[in-house]
Amino acid sequence: MKPFPRYSLSAMLMIILLLVSGCGRSEQLASEDAENAVDSLYTAITARRTDLLQKSEQRLTELHAKGEIPKGLHQELNEIIATSRNDWSSAAQQLDALIRSLNE
Repeated sequence: MKPFPRYSLSAMLMIILLLVSGCGRSEQLASEDAENAVDSLYTAITARRTDLLQKSEQRLTELHAKGEIPKGLHQELNEIIATSRNDWSSAAQQLDALIRSLNE
C-alpha cells in the first residue's frame, strides 16, 4: 500500500482549517432599518418588555419580506425571540453573540 504524499495531508489539513475558519456569518443586514430593528429587539429583550418584543418581531418580519434580512438570519432571530418568551437571559446572550458575529 502506498502512503499518502506529504502534500496531500498538508492540503487536507489546510482545507479543513479554511472550512472551519470560513464558517463565519456570510449573511448581513441589508439596511440601517434592519440594523435598527435588531437593536430594538435587543432593547426589548434586555428590558424584558413583551410589548416591545412583539413590535420588534413584527418589524423584523416586515424587513425580511422586503429582503432586508436574509432568510437564515431571520430564522435565527425568530429562535431568539422564542427563547426570550421562556428565558430572557439566554435570549439576551444569544442575541448579543449574534450581533457580535454580524459586526465581524
